[in-house]
Amino acid sequence: MKSFICLWFVLNLINLAHSKDPVKITVKSGQDANLTCRAAGNGKVSVVRLTRDNLKPNCVLLYRNDQIDEEQQNTQYLGRTKLHNFISTDGKVNLTLNSVTEEDNGVYECRVRTEIKSNTRRKRAALESTFINLRVGAAQSDPPGNQDGNREEGGNQDGGNTDGLGVSRSHPALVAVFAVVSVVVSMVIAVIRRKRIKTPSPPDDAANPQLI
Repeated sequence: MKSFICLWFVLNLINLAHSKDPVKITVKSGQDANLTCRAAGNGKVSVVRLTRDNLKPNCVLLYRNDQIDEEQQNTQYLGRTKLHNFISTDGKVNLTLNSVTEEDNGVYECRVRTEIKSNTRRKRAALESTFINLRVGAAQSDPPGNQDGNREEGGNQDGGNTDGLGVSRSHPALVAVFAVVSVVVSMVIAVIRRKRIKTPSPPDDAANPQLI
């Protein structure tokens, strides 16, 4: 019995630790960040509170009494937050932060309170908490030379240094081929010269035979 209680206690500690592990989300600057918060299933969402650890005041969004409380909301997020569903059927509540920037980096905590009907037909409140680590990267710019008018048709990234066939003269493989061909040609020439040197020339007497 004692071992069972200890095991149950350890499992609960593990679940609690995992529940606080932040969900990592990475987006580019200027994009919308979609955040998913845990919630009890099959119930009406009564309160959603989204906060950020390095923000003062730390309230990003507060939904209660069937509306978003803008008085409690940090001015940095006014008009940039959207709550998509007010009834949890799958244990999730979805939010969106519009047009995020690098100033939105941080760890967010999303608390969702759901009103659930019990077996006795009485409503009970269920509270779920989710931690989200949002990282916003710089917007990706166009690579150099990819703008309109900066590259001619048939050009390449080597500054147009081609042999007329669209092949770059500075390509490492082409340089290696030229080097091998040069070595082979040099060897053939050397062999031909050696054969000419070793072949004896006929004597002058053979060319001009004497009459007996």
